[in-house]
Amino acid sequence: AFVQYYHSSIPEWMEAEEVSNFYSSAIHLWIDRGDFEQAEKYLDELKSHPALKNQNLFEIFLTELNLSYRKGDLLSAEKQAEAMRLLDLSVESDEQKARFYNLCALISKDRKRWEEASSYFDQASGFAKKAERVDQELGLRMNSAAIFMERGDWSQAYQRYVECLVLARKLENKILLAYVTQNLGNLYLIFGRWTE
Repeated sequence: AFVQYYHSSIPEWMEAEEVSNFYSSAIHLWIDRGDFEQAEKYLDELKSHPALKNQNLFEIFLTELNLSYRKGDLLSAEKQAEAMRLLDLSVESDEQKARFYNLCALISKDRKRWEEASSYFDQASGFAKKAERVDQELGLRMNSAAIFMERGDWSQAYQRYVECLVLARKLENKILLAYVTQNLGNLYLIFGRWTE
């Protein structure tokens, strides 16, 4: 209800960045709630809003890619990601690049292209690190570690979880610290290192 109320009261004079932030937040809210029809409606409005003409195109492409992926339309998501990889990403923020490569990794993971997914997760976490987004970097490293765990590549999983441990300590997040420690414990059992 709040989103719809706020949506009806967006003034014409609002700055492009504020308009973009509102629509992006609303779209992600609808996606998270599984209401893809509302998300698509807001995305269409975002693309046609006069304050955003030729601005934030990469963010719009990223939102479209996320929507396709979350809807489970992997074919469209792959095509969108392929087209976005042809763009000059050097002008985009590191945070945006991290989100983009994370989506590429998730698509590859769902397609069971493990090496490709791992490579994309590594690229994404590198950009998150540059953007000083420790929380984002941790999530990406955990995703990468999970792929190696699934594949039974214990040494690579171990390496990633050690990196995750450092990041979780930086964040002082006890829940994530417990999760990472549990996975390291499972790996120690696999390695036969019972005392650790």
